[in-house]
This record gives sequence, structure tokens and C-alpha cells, in this order.
Amino acid sequence: MIKIDASTPEPLLPLSWLIDSWEGYGMLLPETSRLQELNVEVVDNHLRLTFSFTQAEGWVPPSDTALEGRAQLKPVKTASLNETYEVFVSQTNEIPEDQRHTPGECQVILTINQIDTQSNLIREWVGVAQGPRIQMQSLGGVPEEEKGLGKIRMFGLVGGELMWTESTFSTAEYARAISQGRELNEEETTATATGRLARKNS
Repeated sequence: MIKIDASTPEPLLPLSWLIDSWEGYGMLLPETSRLQELNVEVVDNHLRLTFSFTQAEGWVPPSDTALEGRAQLKPVKTASLNETYEVFVSQTNEIPEDQRHTPGECQVILTINQIDTQSNLIREWVGVAQGPRIQMQSLGGVPEEEKGLGKIRMFGLVGGELMWTESTFSTAEYARAISQGRELNEEETTATATGRLARKNS
């Protein structure tokens, strides 16, 4: 059951399902296993998402849950990689009643800043959240090696677990697709990371 803190700012209520501490495992594709943790908290008028990734050894059957899989992986003695995202709600749209999956469901437009440990901006994202699902996209990062590299991340709550995937694409190919009035096709994106997380102490 999702518990909603009474102090959560009203614009963030549609994202309350995400606010928690999570742990599990995933992959840095094609073949690097990673232990993962995610902390999602309310900071003033926005959410702060902090990921921690630790390279690990081992293999997890796809049928294993987040906690079962995590228990089968052994961390490699290297420093963890952290990522921090500041998530702001810029607009909330009503959904016609006959298109809602749950009562009161709405669509939320997000502005997301990915920052480093000194709070410097390294990538801007835009996103859409509807129910327990989020899709966010970025058309390039600030560092020179990230320019021209687009990214897509998708999050979803499935059976009480948080599943997420990341893929990358060339912004030049994206611009070409838009000029042709179409979306990127599967061959123009590359899957790069996955995650399967459970609430801590669940």
C-alpha cells in the first residue's frame, strides 16, 4: 500500500507512489551487473532522486524479484557511482474520465535537472507522468562527451516493484526523424541500462 505524507506539496501528490527508499539490482548493458539503490525525497517544492550504482559479480535469473536478485550479487570493491535528479512539476493536465486507469488520475508534465555533487547542471530532461509510470527524455548533456547523445528513461510500478530502463540515441537522428514527421524507430535507439527495485524494509 502506498502511504502519502500529509506534508507532501499538492503538485507532487501524483508522484507520491515514487517517494520512498528503494533497493535492488540491474544491468549496465550489455553485461555488467549492478547493485542499485534509489532514494526519493521531497525537497521544498520538488523531488530529489538519488541513485547509487555499485558494480557487482554474479547472475540473476529474470524471474527473480528485486530482493532475490540483489541477494545473489556480490559487490566489486570499487567506488559507487551516484546520480542526482531534481524533479519539478511544471503542469498538471486532467484526463477524460473514460481514459483513466484509476479515479482522479491525471497527467503531469515534468522538468528534470540532473546535477553533479557540486549541484552543477549536467543534463536537462523533460518528462511525463501518468499513474505509476514516468517517461523522461533528454536531448544532450552539458559535458562535451554528452553533447549529441540523447537519453530516454522509463519508470513503472509493476507488482509493487519499480522497474526502469534507459536507452540512448543520436540527437542528429532524432532531428531527422522529427523532420520526417515520425518517431525514432527501434533500430535508432540503444538499450543501455535496466533496474528492478523494491521498497526498503518491504
